[in-house]
Amino acid sequence: MVEDCQQGENYWVSKSLFDEGLIDAFIQKFNAKMGKQIVGLSDQALRLLLKHDYPGNVRELENIIEHAFVLCKGNRIDVDCLSKELTMKQVESSFYFSTT
Repeated sequence: MVEDCQQGENYWVSKSLFDEGLIDAFIQKFNAKMGKQIVGLSDQALRLLLKHDYPGNVRELENIIEHAFVLCKGNRIDVDCLSKELTMKQVESSFYFSTT
């Protein structure tokens, strides 16, 4: 996996988080802990998580998923279940790159 790294350590760490199935592991963990039946993430929510830098690495991802569980009313985590800070950060970076 390290050989595939093209944009530095943060890129490799965030990509490996998803390759190793940590999202699914955290979903299973919080389903058991909170008695919910979340089956996964919407495509849009997954794209947002894939774009995030994860300066806190695994712990940060776990906290994001736990926060989404608290807000999620259905069986799939959607963008509206993610923290406003995370979604606004992505909107701001998209705006910045589209105007430069």
